[in-house]
Parts: sequence; C-alpha cells; structure tokens
Amino acid sequence: MTREQKQQYWKDHIEAWQNSGLSQAEYVRRNGLPIKTFGYHKRRLQSAPKPQQTLVPVKVDNNDTYQVQTPESGISLVTPRGFTVALASDFDVACLQRLLQVIG
Repeated sequence: MTREQKQQYWKDHIEAWQNSGLSQAEYVRRNGLPIKTFGYHKRRLQSAPKPQQTLVPVKVDNNDTYQVQTPESGISLVTPRGFTVALASDFDVACLQRLLQVIG
C-alpha cells in the first residue's frame, strides 16, 4: 500500500467514525483497528494545516487600510500596525466602527 493509499484509508475510517455516532473505542473494536494507530491518524488529520485565506484590503473613513479575512467563525481584521482583531460572525457594526477608531 502506498503512502497516499494509507492516508486515504485512515481518512475514510475517521470520516466513517465521525458519521457513525459510535464512540471511538466502539468504532475501532467493531472494525478491528488498532486504537493507538487510529488515534494517531485522527490527531494528525485534525491538525492538518488549513488553507491560507486571502487578505483583502479595505479602506475606512480615516484613510487607514485594514486587511479583512473571513474564517468560518467570523471576521478577522489586520490593522495597518499589524494587530489582528477577531470578530464573531454576529458582531455589531457600530461596535466595529468604534473599535477601528480606537485601534486605528
């Protein structure tokens, strides 16, 4: 089995386990898998690097430029001074404007 085939094998098992509703121990027992190897591949796949997001420049009223990225959990702003501000997806626009005035 090639390295790519092994990776796909474990990825398929981990996805099947996540969709099964079984505990990890029960899934491993039912499928005759080594628990330590399953755990190793689960951790490795979960810590895989996420795709890099594109930063989009956005001008605000005070002529500063902020870099905006939109991760699943909300919005991140990178200020002209290099500070990163993470905002929840349900942030209030008025609060954002006040925040930009303070940190800008």
